[in-house]
Amino acid sequence: MNPIAKYITAFYKLSRIKVIVGDYFILLTAVSIIATNNSVSIPYLLVAAIISLAIHCYSFIVNDLEDAEDDALDEKKKLRNPISAGLISYTEGLAILKFTAAFALILSFFIGGVNTLMISFAAILAGHFYSWKPIRFKSYPIFDIVSHSFALAAFQPILFNTFPGGSFSETFWFVYFGVTLVSIGGALYNQLRDYNVDVASNLNNFTITFGKPIAKILFVLAYLIGFGLNFAVILNYLKI
Repeated sequence: MNPIAKYITAFYKLSRIKVIVGDYFILLTAVSIIATNNSVSIPYLLVAAIISLAIHCYSFIVNDLEDAEDDALDEKKKLRNPISAGLISYTEGLAILKFTAAFALILSFFIGGVNTLMISFAAILAGHFYSWKPIRFKSYPIFDIVSHSFALAAFQPILFNTFPGGSFSETFWFVYFGVTLVSIGGALYNQLRDYNVDVASNLNNFTITFGKPIAKILFVLAYLIGFGLNFAVILNYLKI
């Protein structure tokens, strides 16, 4: 395979950008825009969306880098993870990770300024620590769902409002708590889905620690309340 094509393919697989955009990024971006109360200009919103997408990609890339050995235990995950599948080496994956972080941070600083840079860095750090084995928040109950919710959702409405015109209004807080709860629900759903693999990998996450029944209840409640807040904001914005 051509080297350029190989790295593009590796980024596509590592970042799971199709899953990000298809599953939640469009809705998350829509409510993040609403959270600005139409006070941030369209060019800034576009840049904010690009930065946010890069940060989401970073979290998924570092997850696949750190979970390559664990993914090798599952045939489906082994084929999906380009490192487990042998498409690229861990070192090559690390280079892709660094490039993704540099892109997001440089764009944050030069377009958004220091505040945007700080939120981007915090989100990248949370996503990194979630999967990075020396710390691995995903293996500590409470820390796992908190870091997941911030790195994959809660940072985004904050980031959008760090651009000129942004403010932390009542609408912002509805959006912030809504997307945070949805992301917590998503984290619990993933833990329930991957329960057997996580046990085999010696993880000690929320679901393994507190049990499936509690995780299922909290998963449903987080989704119901989180989506309820999000759609209430959307309906109010559309004046329905």
